[in-house]
Amino acid sequence: MREFRWPVIVATAIAALIIFFGALFLYQRHYIEGPFLDSLEQMEGIESVELEQGAEAAVLRVRPEREYRGSLPDLMTALREQAEQEYRKPLEIRLEDWPNEKLLAFRDRVLPALYESARLGNYRSADEAIRQEGEKRGLEDFKFTMDHRFLYLQARDGESLLFLQIPLIMEEGGNA
Repeated sequence: MREFRWPVIVATAIAALIIFFGALFLYQRHYIEGPFLDSLEQMEGIESVELEQGAEAAVLRVRPEREYRGSLPDLMTALREQAEQEYRKPLEIRLEDWPNEKLLAFRDRVLPALYESARLGNYRSADEAIRQEGEKRGLEDFKFTMDHRFLYLQARDGESLLFLQIPLIMEEGGNA
């Protein structure tokens, strides 16, 4: 009976696994993620996108253009639809912004009202808090909108931008 050369067998198995997973990674990167990210960057209002692999889902970081003044719910819907068509994997979308000190202070003041509004479904109180705080701070532009999944706040102070998306709290088996 011939003796097996275990180091050679183990090294061959490891090399085969490395080649297999390397090819799978390159296929994913070149044929799925690359075209997906390219199509997102071609969308109106998008400056850049970046995809990071997370533990449970990939995270798509989207940076809208500085001049973007459109509807955040419409932008997010378009991003979700594109992801469902092309990426077809669990994906969390995060908006990246350019806040300054004034916008960060504004955010800190209105966040409690936004979370309370998402929890209770009383959106007028959040709208009023945002309006009062935005006028008090002299912000150039601020919008409070929503869709069936999130509350959105976008604010502008010169070249600085703030984008927030707060998930709506859904009751078990119910709608927000």
